[in-house]
Amino acid sequence: MNDDGYHVPVLLNETIDLLINKEIVDHVVVDGTLGGGGYSEAICQRFESFGVKNYLLICIDKDENAIRYSSERLKNFSGNIIFEKGNFADLKMILSKHKIQNVTGITLDLGLSSYQLEKEDGFSFMRNTTLDMRADKDNNLTAAEILNNYSENELTEIFENYGEIGNAERLSNAIVSYRKSNQFSTTENLTEVIDSEYSIDKKNRIKFLAKIFQALRIEVNGELN
Repeated sequence: MNDDGYHVPVLLNETIDLLINKEIVDHVVVDGTLGGGGYSEAICQRFESFGVKNYLLICIDKDENAIRYSSERLKNFSGNIIFEKGNFADLKMILSKHKIQNVTGITLDLGLSSYQLEKEDGFSFMRNTTLDMRADKDNNLTAAEILNNYSENELTEIFENYGEIGNAERLSNAIVSYRKSNQFSTTENLTEVIDSEYSIDKKNRIKFLAKIFQALRIEVNGELN
């Protein structure tokens, strides 16, 4: 992880080697999960090491902070770098918007960044923070909204489909019982409900909590839509 909280991409050089070489004709690359700009920076560096100055890099991220940070990081490169706030699922629309028909390659670094895990946004169960989990703050749906308002059946479906949790009905029932007299607002609210319902050793508790938080994050951000 670098000083600004964004992690250093794993297998960075190997990915760039596959993505860009001297034989490519179209110098158009998409970074569909911009984050801290680690891949984008390496893409620019590789193009310019080949003497290519007229490349086009499309950078996509839901997080305005990521776009702001990365635009500053990439400002001194010579290529045409376009930043788009959105999801990589919007790629077809974004390419059409810029009248781009062909791309050299696309890179996606899926999952949470260290920066997101350390924010006060409820992505991690290791810290007591607000149950938010939105990558895009324009999105009105939060993890707290889901836990406080979704029906028991809807919760069960989320935990089964996105967390692969067995007997998810038990978890959903515990959540619904809790909210009869309380409201979910922090990650601690949720972990306390889980700890009171399940007796799990430390190692398996971490795995179980990770599945639950993953399921909520996917639902909040529509990651599989």
